[in-house]
Amino acid sequence: MRRLTGGSTDHAFECVGRSSTIRAAWSSTRRGGAVLGIGAKDDLVSFSALEVFHFARTLSACCYGNSAPARDIPVLAEHVARGRLDLEALITDRITLDGSRRPSSG
Repeated sequence: MRRLTGGSTDHAFECVGRSSTIRAAWSSTRRGGAVLGIGAKDDLVSFSALEVFHFARTLSACCYGNSAPARDIPVLAEHVARGRLDLEALITDRITLDGSRRPSSG
């Protein structure tokens, strides 16, 4: 990730739900960065106290953006379909699975 971004990220979103990917997301963020993810109750992630202090990163849990998916996803999809929510504006770069970069179309 550091090679692809030229350093580190401000935010990392862990979407697999495993301690190893939570740890990788944690390691990819800059000092003061934030990681958002979720994991299993029996899959532990460990950090040293000094590491937490030194890097001042934030680790937060989130499931579906703390929304009610059955209610909120149809509403958001409707906003996108009607052009009231421009998701392309949120994308600055795209990194393909082969590692090549391409600029956003937005």
